Amino acid sequence: MPEFKITAIVNGALLFECEAESLCEALEMAVAKKANLFGASLDGASLSRASLSGANLSGASLSGANLSGANLSGANLFRASLSGANLSGANLFRASLDGASLSGANLSGANLFRASLDGASLDGASLSGASLSGANLSGANLSRASLSGANLSGANLSRANLDGASLSRANLDGASLSGASLKPSTILETGETWKTYLDEVVPQLLTAGGKTLQDILDAG
Repeated sequence: MPEFKITAIVNGALLFECEAESLCEALEMAVAKKANLFGASLDGASLSRASLSGANLSGASLSGANLSGANLSGANLFRASLSGANLSGANLFRASLDGASLSGANLSGANLFRASLDGASLDGASLSGASLSGANLSGANLSRASLSGANLSGANLSRANLDGASLSRANLDGASLSGASLKPSTILETGETWKTYLDEVVPQLLTAGGKTLQDILDAG
């Protein structure tokens, strides 16, 4: 059976080693033993459907990693790098992603219920159909992100950058948009019309966080 070593990005320090069938299995073993994986180097790792609930991956580098369908509930991913990662269908329930880099990541259909993404970078990310109910996205960068069909009910989007983001069919009931930057002229997806925007998106923005129609018009 091959031996796997998980090392740190900065100085190559050994964080965990074991015999396993795959890196995915080795990482699951590390998490099960509550290993501290702070700053782990896992770029491009194949971790589809991995069981990583409660993992400490703060500051870890997982850019381009495949975490589709992975269980990361309650995981600590503070300031982790997940740019371009595939997290489609992943379970990130109550995960901590404050300050994390998720630029261009695929989070479609992911469960981010009550997850914390304070100050996270999600520019260009796909969050279509994702569950973000009660999530903290305060100060997050969601510019050009796709939030089509996402559930953002009760989410905190205060001071978030939503310029160019698509919110078509998104649920914003009870969401806070205080101080958020949102340009309606760039919200529509290809083929959509201003009638769609006025009929479906504006009413939700007016009730989410107390924005007025003038606020929305001024943002454009």
